[in-house]
Amino acid sequence: MWSVTLSPDETLSVPVSEFLVKNPNESGKGLISIKIYDVTGRLVKTIANGKMSENYHEVEWDNKDMSGKAVPAGIYVLQIVANSKSETKKLFVMK
Repeated sequence: MWSVTLSPDETLSVPVSEFLVKNPNESGKGLISIKIYDVTGRLVKTIANGKMSENYHEVEWDNKDMSGKAVPAGIYVLQIVANSKSETKKLFVMK
């Protein structure tokens, strides 16, 4: 089971967005992918893409795209994939 906590909430008006993610892989190891997309489906940034132990991990997004530019206010999608499990959350970036 996924456990994703957005801090402080789903409205991101701070310079850094923090996520508490629990990897659902029962073996204690596994590949995990955490990506941010805009509402058109364009990849904005890859936050994590690799091995992550089964446990809670604090992951940060600096509200910037892959080129380092601040993203405009709007709706974004956080996608987390591990093994065959996937979860998405809507994020609202406010300026």
